[in-house]
Amino acid sequence: MITHKITSTKDSQVELHVTLDAEYINDVKKTVVARMGKSVKVAGFRPGKAPANVIERNLDQNALQSEVLEAAVAKSYADAVVEEKIETIAAPKVELKKFVPFTELEYTAVAAVMPKIEFDPSKLKVKLSEVKVEAKEIDETIEGLRKQASTQKPSEEAAKLGDKAIIDFEGTREGKPVEGATGQNSEITLGEGRFIPGFEDNIVGLKVGDEKEFEVIFPKDYHAKDLAGAKVTFKIKLNELTAVELPKLDDVFAQALGDFKTLTDLRADIESKIKVQKSDQAVQEYEQQVMNEALKQAKFDIAPLLIDEQKHRLQHEVEENLRQSGLDVDKYLAVSGKAKDEFEKELSEEADKRVRTGLLIRHVVDSNKLDVSNDEVEAELQKLRTQYTDKHMQEEMTHGHFRDDVAQHLLATKARQLLVQYATDNK
Repeated sequence: MITHKITSTKDSQVELHVTLDAEYINDVKKTVVARMGKSVKVAGFRPGKAPANVIERNLDQNALQSEVLEAAVAKSYADAVVEEKIETIAAPKVELKKFVPFTELEYTAVAAVMPKIEFDPSKLKVKLSEVKVEAKEIDETIEGLRKQASTQKPSEEAAKLGDKAIIDFEGTREGKPVEGATGQNSEITLGEGRFIPGFEDNIVGLKVGDEKEFEVIFPKDYHAKDLAGAKVTFKIKLNELTAVELPKLDDVFAQALGDFKTLTDLRADIESKIKVQKSDQAVQEYEQQVMNEALKQAKFDIAPLLIDEQKHRLQHEVEENLRQSGLDVDKYLAVSGKAKDEFEKELSEEADKRVRTGLLIRHVVDSNKLDVSNDEVEAELQKLRTQYTDKHMQEEMTHGHFRDDVAQHLLATKARQLLVQYATDNK
């Protein structure tokens, strides 16, 4: 027998108290014994064919208790949720209160439920910015093309802007080496501004073999907080110098790059391509702005356990990404100059945003009765099969759970598009 009752309820979660008696537990145990017995060898019997009581005696009792406990909680929780008519949206947080093996079981389960969401899409309004291409952007692209077509040769002259320099450098602060401020045979193109402001200027005028010592003040907004605004002394040596000669910027240069008659034609083509890229980016940014505004307007509570679970997953993602870069959290914090509590706060805020986004998307899907057809799912799967030809990935796409994930992705996309439509229409 199973007894259960809702002991507390909020907009975003409910708490169930569940009690099981020996009859209910032993029914579960029979199923567990039958499942575990398939891999147990009993003398005189074929695998899985021995009587249940014989199989049970040959099982590890600790393992049996653990399996029965887990199965009993899972089954009784599912039964209780159905009988109480609770629509849960995530796995519950279970707290065991009492367990007498195969006799008594008592636990509480906190379950997240879909909260009541107050959201009026007719009030959603986000301005779509006009896409413009500045002349500077075209000029920068052309300069990149000129650099690709440039000629290079070793130089014995004094270094000038545009030259490529190979240098050794060492940075110290109050006589102590600065981590990350040392390099051997590092390449730098003078004038590109990739080093700390003022650093490249001190190379201009040097010749191969020259050495120099100078001070540079790091920007106040430098990412490593311990160096922000700090004065660092650098010693450098110019090992090699390459003079870079750019082609003349004229119609001949444009003609060499493709089907262009004049430099004006080339600029027009570059402007068109930049506009397409910026338009695509603008659409993505607009969608995010709409989502952010919708999250601001929507009013609803979130079950704390949902945020905790999302934060745990997010932290695992961060740790995995750092591991692939040869770092761990402690090293990352040291390099970035970020405090541990600041890092934890960022994780919590991002977890909260992800959960809120997911719940609001689900609300939009449900309230607008959005759906995806089998044809839409199949079309998306076909697109993915074309993009990902890896054998393992192709196999993964045949599984039902992958198809379900694709369907959910398409539903979320439709919900986002609907929000964008509201924001656009409400201008």
